[in-house]
Amino acid sequence: MSDKKRGNTRFTQIEWAMWANMNALYAGVCIFFGGVVGATVETISLDSDFIVPVRAAAVTRWMVIPIGMFIFLLEYPRSARVGHKSVERPGQKFLAPLIQYTFVFKWYIVRFFLYIVLLIPCVFLLPSIFGGMCLLISCICYFIAAVNGEEWKAPAHAKKEPQQPAHSIPQAPSHPPP
Repeated sequence: MSDKKRGNTRFTQIEWAMWANMNALYAGVCIFFGGVVGATVETISLDSDFIVPVRAAAVTRWMVIPIGMFIFLLEYPRSARVGHKSVERPGQKFLAPLIQYTFVFKWYIVRFFLYIVLLIPCVFLLPSIFGGMCLLISCICYFIAAVNGEEWKAPAHAKKEPQQPAHSIPQAPSHPPP
């Protein structure tokens, strides 16, 4: 179709990494709090023995908490958008160099495989199943982003222009209105 048939509307490509970032950020929060609930409330866990950390369910309860924190910290910095102004999250400048200079975390296919592995313990704990399913959706989005050739880029810092001094108060009109 030509642009005339579309009404001069330009369709932009979907930035899958942006959707995956937001979904994985919220998944990390859900997994963290699901792990806290699973570790403190023993009746909703897969085993009834809270003290023994040797059993698989007890280990899973405590393993999900750092997984949620890791996912949250990895996903907190936003990537630069293609062709648009990117808004950084507060405090992103401290975590962005970790991702920017670590080539492994810049590639979305690595995040896809990493999150598939981290997803496995999350689905075995009842309170973190919702976060695990959100992480699965973000894995799919990251896979599509990797296939489309997207990569994490640090947002460019906008240079702030110095403010001009405020203009002086305008003078009152010297002639009366008609």
